[in-house]
Amino acid sequence: MALPAFFNPIVNAPASQKLVAGIMGLLVICGVAYVFLLQPVMTHIDALRPEVSKLQGEVAQNRRILADLMKFRREVAELEARLNALKDRLPSEREMPGLYRTLSDAAASAGLGVSLFQPRPVVVQEVYTEIPITLNGEAGYHQVGEFLEKVARLPRVVTVNEIRMSTGNRPRNPVKAELVLATYMYRPVGSPPPPKPAGAR
Repeated sequence: MALPAFFNPIVNAPASQKLVAGIMGLLVICGVAYVFLLQPVMTHIDALRPEVSKLQGEVAQNRRILADLMKFRREVAELEARLNALKDRLPSEREMPGLYRTLSDAAASAGLGVSLFQPRPVVVQEVYTEIPITLNGEAGYHQVGEFLEKVARLPRVVTVNEIRMSTGNRPRNPVKAELVLATYMYRPVGSPPPPKPAGAR
C-alpha cells in the first residue's frame, strides 16, 4: 500500500535528517507524556509526602506505646504474682482463731506464762487490715527470746510492733514482757472492713 504524497519528503530524506526528526518526535512525545501524565502524578506524590511522614510518625509512636504496654503487662503480671505470694502469707478471716491458738501454743511451749492475750480493734488500711494483739506474760529472758523466734518462723505474717520488758514479781520468771503483736489480712480496695475479732473491745 503506497503512502500519501505528503510523506514523500520524509521518506526520501537523508538518514541523518530522519534520525534528527525521530529524536525530535521522541522528545515531543516524552514532553507531552511528562506534562500530561508524570507531572500530575509527581505533584500528587509531593502532596502526599507530609501525610506519609505524619503516618510514619504515628506508626513509630504506636510501636513505642505497644512496647511500653507489653512492658507494663509484664510488670503487672510480676506484681500480681508477688501480691498472690504475699496474700498466701496473710491469714484469712476464718484462719484467725487458729492463728490465735498457734500464738498461744507458741507462748506456752516457749515457757512464757501468759497473763493476757487480747486482740485489739482492727486498723483498716487501703489494701490490708492490721489486727493488733496484746500479749502479756512472765518468763526468763531466754523464754521470751524463744517465743519471739517461734513467732518469726510462723507461716503467716505476725510482727512485733511493741515490746516492753520489766522486772517480774516471781524469782523463776524474772522478766515481765508486754508485747503488741500484729497480723494482717488482705483487703481488696473498696471492700468493707472485717468484723471486730472476738475479745476485742
